[in-house]
Amino acid sequence: MNEKKLRFIVSFAKPYKYRFLIILLVILTTTYLGMTYLYLFGKMVDSLYYNYAPERSNSGPRSNAKIIREK
Repeated sequence: MNEKKLRFIVSFAKPYKYRFLIILLVILTTTYLGMTYLYLFGKMVDSLYYNYAPERSNSGPRSNAKIIREK
């Protein structure tokens, strides 16, 4: 892209710079919230799988051997 085209694009977008910044901020925020939801949901599933189903896991904080010793 040459310099003349770039100047044209910047001159067109200049009056709307705050709108562009707000839209960029909204996009970044929603992306972050979407990733946070997936991370927390994954942590919840892992917690349920490893802590409440010890017969399925051979390692972890609550293995079968540890439950037998607690009784």
